[in-house]
Amino acid sequence: EVEGKGLYVNGNHHPIDVSKLRALTKEEVEAGHRALGKAPDSDYFTGALISLPVRSFDSNTYDVKLYNLAIVGNVPVDFAGDIVDGSAKPIGVHLNGIGMGASDTIKDSLGNVTHDFTKTKYNVDIRNIRIEGFCHGLNMTHVVSGLVENITVGNCYIDGIVCRSSILTLKDITLGACGASGIEFAPELCDKAGVNENQNQTITLEGKLDGDANWHGATDTRYFQNYTLMGNKVAEIVAGVVAGINDANKIGHIKNSNDQFCFVALLFHQIATGTPNTSQVTYPADIPGGITTVANLPTSGQDTTHQYIMMPVEVSGLGQVGIALFYNVHYQG
Repeated sequence: EVEGKGLYVNGNHHPIDVSKLRALTKEEVEAGHRALGKAPDSDYFTGALISLPVRSFDSNTYDVKLYNLAIVGNVPVDFAGDIVDGSAKPIGVHLNGIGMGASDTIKDSLGNVTHDFTKTKYNVDIRNIRIEGFCHGLNMTHVVSGLVENITVGNCYIDGIVCRSSILTLKDITLGACGASGIEFAPELCDKAGVNENQNQTITLEGKLDGDANWHGATDTRYFQNYTLMGNKVAEIVAGVVAGINDANKIGHIKNSNDQFCFVALLFHQIATGTPNTSQVTYPADIPGGITTVANLPTSGQDTTHQYIMMPVEVSGLGQVGIALFYNVHYQG
């Protein structure tokens, strides 16, 4: 964890590799908490391998400069250690490869906020980074300005990149296999971005977006198998969403011959509270062939020109819960 007003690291392409570290078991973590006088289930994982400061009621803005770095964790897509029921998060590991910011507040029994971790902000310049083997590869909250460029991230248990309550540019991104999506535009505090915390999260993607490596079925990854949303298994939600298209030809643009689809990006609402995700995302104008929608896919023949397909995610009883970006099976570029 970094102290001070900022962080500058030039890794000179030398890796930080913790992939051989054994994940602690649930029993080991709980025993450690008891020894420290903490609730046994108070926290099951460490924040990040590279963690930027975030403190209660800290309104400082930190400068983050990370260049030419490779980090490898021990939480791959097929992580086999203990996980937390419901959230399906791994136990006894580093949750994030690189992590900054938080969206948490703690209240007392009267509802008064005693700890507020949402005020810390960051200016970022992150370039030429390779990340693999974490729950989330790069997890950013409250970035008020910055560029994240030439990032390769994959083999992550949940997501490659998470953007939360931030204003930044993602440029030249390569996404590998992830348990869920390559990129998530998170809903928490999505309308509290910017220096004055009064803007919508705004993410601009530029340059290339290589997202054709994250192919898996609704039950192929352990995270999808075990994560529940409002009592629904995410695997079942995803399978239902795709099946709900009700057009075999259109489904054939999203699912390949192995019954797999490729999640490039997800934007979900806060389903538990019914709060919409107001994040504004601009995709690269020069994506080969651009982006089409499920509604515009042909009911016969193949769309071979559009690289990506955008689709609303609707769940019975909940309505539209978000938007997903899929890779087009039939794209020929």
